[in-house]
Amino acid sequence: MKRSSGVARIAFSLAATFAAVFSSQARPGDMRMSATQQKQNSAHVIHIVDQNGRPAVSGVPSGGGQIVDVAVGQGGFVFVPDTVNISAGDTVRWTWASSGHSVTSGSPCTADGQFCSPDDTNCAAGTLNNTGFIYEHTFAEAGAFSYFCASHCGFGMTGVVNVSAPTPTPTPTPTATPTATATPSATPTVSPTATPTATPTTTPSVTPSPTPTATPTPGGRPRPTPRPRPTPHLRPQAITSR
Repeated sequence: MKRSSGVARIAFSLAATFAAVFSSQARPGDMRMSATQQKQNSAHVIHIVDQNGRPAVSGVPSGGGQIVDVAVGQGGFVFVPDTVNISAGDTVRWTWASSGHSVTSGSPCTADGQFCSPDDTNCAAGTLNNTGFIYEHTFAEAGAFSYFCASHCGFGMTGVVNVSAPTPTPTPTPTATPTATATPSATPTVSPTATPTATPTTTPSVTPSPTPTATPTPGGRPRPTPRPRPTPHLRPQAITSR
């Protein structure tokens, strides 16, 4: 009984050891598999658009100007309209109205490689597109750009894009603002104040009253000065009425 329990213990420990070793070896593989799956999931198609939300052909953003539409093969082997006049920075948008056409720059049936549908690459091949396809090209420089349909250029399916230089916006000439010159204020001239001359105050001279001199009276005593007699006043007489 004891042997069987000991054997069971040894078997259990060996199984636990093998399980630990197996799990340690399996984890790196699982991690590598998970990383590979993430890379595969992240590898998706990248669509490049410009600031206007339109697909950027060959990574070149479209201009911020006007968009002019041209129909390709609408009513026959023609571009409608076959001549457009735009300014530098504008975009021409071709929309296929029927199948089996191309937009290829150059003289009739001779590609010059400046632009072409569907993506401005391998223009000499004359790749054809079908109804509903849209191709855009922004013209950055002024000039006359001819193009044709590679499949129907012999039938006169041609067009031209006339690009004029943008009209420069005149820069307003700043008007000089006259600067006010401060007029110096006249410095007041201080006139000297005449110092008044002190006028001497004349002190009235007091004339002394003559002191009566006593006339000596014979006999050795001075005679007193006679006093003036008062003048008698006349009384008014009563007027008697008759």
